[in-house]
Amino acid sequence: MLRYLLSFSLLLGMVMPGMKVLAAVEGSSVNSTTSSLDQSKFVFSMRVSTQWETGYNFEASLTNNSSETVKNWQVEFDYPYVVNQAWNGVLVTGGNHVVVKAPAWKSDIAPGETVDFGGGGTFTAKQDDPLPTNVKINGEDASVDPNPDPDPTPQPGGSVTIPAVDKDGTAMQLDLQLNKDTEFEFGDADKQYTVETNNPKILNVSVADGKMVLRGLKPGRAALRINNGARFIGVKVLTAEGNVPGLPDDYISIGSVSEDSPADLGFWEKWGEGSKAKRVDVRYVYLNGGAGKNNWRTWGNKDGDRCSRFIQNSLRLGMVPFFVWYNIPDGGESYTTDLAHIQNPEYMLNYFKDLVFMLKMCKQYAGNEMVGFVLEPDFIGYMAQNSGKTPEQIDAQTEMAYASGALAKGTDPEFPDNLNGLVRAISYTFKKYLPNSYIGWQFNLWADPAANVFTMIVDRGKTEEFAGKITDYYLAAGVNENTDFVSIDKYGYDAGGAGNGWFFNAVMWMNYLRFCEIMHNKTGKDVVLWQLPVGHINGSTAVSPYTEQRFADHKNVVKDYEDSAPVFFLGDTFTAQGSKMDAAHFMQSDSDTHVTVSGSNITWGSHMDKAKAAGIKTILFGAGVGASTDGVGSPPTDHYWWITKVQDYYKSIGK
Repeated sequence: MLRYLLSFSLLLGMVMPGMKVLAAVEGSSVNSTTSSLDQSKFVFSMRVSTQWETGYNFEASLTNNSSETVKNWQVEFDYPYVVNQAWNGVLVTGGNHVVVKAPAWKSDIAPGETVDFGGGGTFTAKQDDPLPTNVKINGEDASVDPNPDPDPTPQPGGSVTIPAVDKDGTAMQLDLQLNKDTEFEFGDADKQYTVETNNPKILNVSVADGKMVLRGLKPGRAALRINNGARFIGVKVLTAEGNVPGLPDDYISIGSVSEDSPADLGFWEKWGEGSKAKRVDVRYVYLNGGAGKNNWRTWGNKDGDRCSRFIQNSLRLGMVPFFVWYNIPDGGESYTTDLAHIQNPEYMLNYFKDLVFMLKMCKQYAGNEMVGFVLEPDFIGYMAQNSGKTPEQIDAQTEMAYASGALAKGTDPEFPDNLNGLVRAISYTFKKYLPNSYIGWQFNLWADPAANVFTMIVDRGKTEEFAGKITDYYLAAGVNENTDFVSIDKYGYDAGGAGNGWFFNAVMWMNYLRFCEIMHNKTGKDVVLWQLPVGHINGSTAVSPYTEQRFADHKNVVKDYEDSAPVFFLGDTFTAQGSKMDAAHFMQSDSDTHVTVSGSNITWGSHMDKAKAAGIKTILFGAGVGASTDGVGSPPTDHYWWITKVQDYYKSIGK
């Protein structure tokens, strides 16, 4: 059975914890110290970000401290591990002497600017953060940062103070009553202020005489940008009853994967108007790495900083924070690994300790805001596919929920020491410590041992058969108790996937929606689609609002692959010229699909209506593997196609 290549490709292409960011993108310096590294013309930083049994991923950055732009950058270095792949850069030579050159979309490094890239490979003997040697950038020697600092904690809020909200500009979000004007004075009323919102549909903003007047037009969320980015603060418009709004019921909400890197945060902060608005409802990231040491808790300046920073930045940007809680595996995932972990008392003891730590942190930083969680991707799928047992027959150390102090016997329910008990205990723990959490377990298309995704997805009857069987197994595993939704993904990319079977046409996507509909009907839960890729089908006739030219075709190389998911859901007209699949593949349609053909043009209309009818509540777009096309960043590798289509979707439904 073909398996997902997710676990520790999840974090590729981002600024990882432990990476010292010496200068922000677009040349704005964020380092005011004067160390010897700062005086070097070029500084190279590199660290291992994730490891598993035989391989690893790394994150690297190179900084131009000179006064001249570095053209067509290229870095070479010696490294004790084997390097055999790269992203955000082109691997020219691998092995132990590595040469990486600039990607087409970011060939130059301005004075004071840092560029980031990543890669991975194999090793025979693990070391603790091995350093590269003999580093050269465009043929010149570069200094190596011997001890990269963790990502700096973003300065929340900003320099503008709002006395009714805070005294130091650190509040992340404010609540507004519906249909009521609320006045806020600025800390220095003598100054001139400008205030913009990224969601004028729910929030009216006016500014005069050092005061800001906000009026909530309907329940929902928005961000305010004060003085062109001196401060960002989120706004939550409460319901008429004064309650925190959930995700919308009248349309499908949209989310995106997003790190707290300067490139990703800069993407969201630089919104425009109309098709350049860059608004989404949800922002998600991974909390993974396993139980105990060297996991997500260590990826920052303080314990759990990855979680707290993400919540803060999501709130100030007007988005609901979502996490992918992914810790039954650690450095790698497989049926064997997951089974060994859930049957290991020490591992599960640490698992529940980490879980409670995280939930308490969410409560502290999110306050009354909802926080979403997709739980343990692939875990139950592995058990269904490989165990040959029912959930009640699979032993698990549920007892560690009590031994860890997460749950108390005699007070909390007693869950059995099997897969069903473990799943229910995890869900119960979420609701016990974070009642406003919004949680759901992830399903897999391949979970049934007899299921073959490639043959199943082209046959509606097989789709329905396996959707029923797979959902029944998950229900037997206890996924319906104390949960809010069920989730399912698709492979991380299409044209870059394992064979063309992953490159769905519209009929195949309708079968996928039928799978979701059966999940929805049998569980009675809303469906959250997660990890849908963001590339588009080549030959798009759409014009970019950023360049006023037709969107560029994907090259079908790392970070620049075609995908069909967002075209199916959001709609587009294309010719399929230059695509990895021929036009006949994309012309296929049936009575359920919104597909039309005019000459060489193929139009896939939006299928959001079909998705909503299938019970889908939210779609979370984002790379599943590091080689995937990226829809966010400065700039994103899809050339802003995905985010433009999302804004057009909101406009089309009046949201």
